[in-house]
Amino acid sequence: VEPIAASDVQTPWDVFLALVYDDGNFTLAPLNDCWGVPGIDSAAACCAAGEKSLCFNTVFTMDRCCHRSKVGAAVLRHRAKAYTEAVRRFIPSYGIRRPEHLARRLRWRWGHEPARCSPEVAKSPGFEEHPDMGLRKAFRILSNAGLASRRVLQVGTNDGKSADPLYPLIVEEGVAGLGLEADAALAERARQNLPRDFEIRQL
Repeated sequence: VEPIAASDVQTPWDVFLALVYDDGNFTLAPLNDCWGVPGIDSAAACCAAGEKSLCFNTVFTMDRCCHRSKVGAAVLRHRAKAYTEAVRRFIPSYGIRRPEHLARRLRWRWGHEPARCSPEVAKSPGFEEHPDMGLRKAFRILSNAGLASRRVLQVGTNDGKSADPLYPLIVEEGVAGLGLEADAALAERARQNLPRDFEIRQL
């Protein structure tokens, strides 16, 4: 494996991930973003099911998730330092200044944007108990505050389920809306996977 390029979006040709903390400061990690499908117990089950499994789509392909991920993990086990240096020249510069980045995250997390964030925000009650506010938790917080819409517009619905962060919100939280999908077969699968009040249109 020889690194030849990097991208700031996920692609079918990825071998590992670069976790960028600020400009010049990053670590390489194995691909761990493939297995978000409800009802799938393990990566092995997805890989055993083959190319036509609902686990895979045009980005999260079987090749990426079952083969390239293993190669990347093996490389990092044995040559992490060498590959980190080899990849460094491909990592884009984002002009990240870590203190400002962390302050901005805290402001959004606690609803203080665009007000200025002070260090005391990190000491707010509940910060340590809830260090990771994911999409679902954020939705519940906003919903409880009366600020969340229960309708979404999803551009690129795929099959409506595979590795889709909106799927739990639609199925379990009752979020409705409109999904747009260019592929006719995927649009039909999305209609089968999602409730009837979530409309799917093929573009």
